[in-house]
Amino acid sequence: MARTLLAILLLALRLPAAAPAPAWQSARAVAVATAVANNFSIVTATAVDAAGNVFLAGNFQNTVVLGGTTLTSIGYRDVFVAKFNPSSNQFVWAQRAGGTGSDTVNVLAVSENGVYVAGAFDSSTASFGLATLTLTNSSTAFSTDVFVAKLTNAGSMGSFAWAQRASGTGFDGANALAVSGTSVYAAGYFASHTAGFSAITLTNPNLNTNLGFLAALTDATLTAKAAGRALAPATLYPNPARHTATLRLPAGTVPAPLTLTDALGRAVCHYPAPAGPEAALDLLGLPAGLYLLRGAGPAQRLLVE
Repeated sequence: MARTLLAILLLALRLPAAAPAPAWQSARAVAVATAVANNFSIVTATAVDAAGNVFLAGNFQNTVVLGGTTLTSIGYRDVFVAKFNPSSNQFVWAQRAGGTGSDTVNVLAVSENGVYVAGAFDSSTASFGLATLTLTNSSTAFSTDVFVAKLTNAGSMGSFAWAQRASGTGFDGANALAVSGTSVYAAGYFASHTAGFSAITLTNPNLNTNLGFLAALTDATLTAKAAGRALAPATLYPNPARHTATLRLPAGTVPAPLTLTDALGRAVCHYPAPAGPEAALDLLGLPAGLYLLRGAGPAQRLLVE
């Protein structure tokens, strides 16, 4: 018995301790005008760019308020895409898309020069900025087409750049999205007997049964971006630091507010956007440890002594 108890004790000592679950550091509602009946807003996808900005996509009916922008739907369900800056805790821009029917966005992806969304639309025509998509079979209520759209992200402004549709006469939609190099990959399902992706036609042998798809688009603006010279990374020195650290930005960098977070991801310091190529960061009062500086491209590690 003593040996058994000793073995159990040794085993327990070898087992790793469970890591504590992190606490929520912030939360906010995507607001609707509560005085209007049947208002709703649903966030369906998020992504973060290299500067730490958060992009949201979702669906809404009637009116949704995103910071200083109020969007109004023209159909039962419209699409919204918005940019949020965690450092300022404010929405930067927001855009609406869709038509008079029910249009849904399911996924979102970001690249260096754009924001991509994908989903399904069943409006006879759906607008994405200046681009308009037409439903394959608008004569029936049982038709939903795939859409993929791109928005430009120009700092404090965002707008739809293009939109592309795919599909057949049945229920079809996109549920996954990724950007790599010059290619935009969309994946999802189609219940149509045939589904068209420009000059490519896919066939579903089982009518009214979903069949998965994977498709790719080539974005010419990504091609142009890939051919350009990449910016050098920002530098942070001295590192380790004690009372002050200096951030040096490479030429061509668009300044943005900065946030210093601890090892648990909690914001401990906020700094304004640098006014020049260098910015001094006050570290007085911070406990020794590892921190991450966000807002100057990829997050920078900083060790405080």
